[in-house]
Amino acid sequence: MSDKENKSLETDTHSSQVNTRRNFLIKSAVAAPIITSLASKPAWAVEQCTVSGMMSGNLSLHDENCGFEGLSPGYWKTHDWPFSSPSKNNYFQDLFTLGAVKNTNDDYGKTLLQVLNGNGGGTNWKSLLGLNFHIVAAACNFAYAEHLNNAYPNGITASFSTATYNSWAEVKAAYEAAIYQFNNETSNGKPVATLAIALEADLSGSYHQFD
Repeated sequence: MSDKENKSLETDTHSSQVNTRRNFLIKSAVAAPIITSLASKPAWAVEQCTVSGMMSGNLSLHDENCGFEGLSPGYWKTHDWPFSSPSKNNYFQDLFTLGAVKNTNDDYGKTLLQVLNGNGGGTNWKSLLGLNFHIVAAACNFAYAEHLNNAYPNGITASFSTATYNSWAEVKAAYEAAIYQFNNETSNGKPVATLAIALEADLSGSYHQFD
């Protein structure tokens, strides 16, 4: 083979290598935004599923399951409630089965906002005020998850749960059992509040945002 032919072959080989490298770089440049988008989407999705993302209305995801830790009694006391039921003016006893909360019990006849404005102290044999404070917040947190599902039917599936309870119906049943025990069982002349204390501990540990 002549020198001219050798140089021509070398030139063709080099051109082929350059073209192959150029095509690889072009394809990589096109693919990079897609890969970046796919890689960053979960982190972005998680951000939108936080309480702050939900409350801001910044929801553009589809088919996204969002579980969130709840908002505290202090939060619901000072912020608007975006759902219609329950409302701040509902009576506390109306959250439960008729007759479950009697007129001799703490917070009977008070609105939910009045309960939130209570002392929120710990439950003891004298009072269920501390538990009631958290019960109202739990009702709001479950209602808020339902509100999000109704407001964004094609967006996210929001859910709220505590360490023990997955629905308001479960919390309601637990409270009614606790208040029945409190009203009907005594130990050393004092009402028994073991169920109430356990329920309060569970609910008070479910908050993410406090005010």
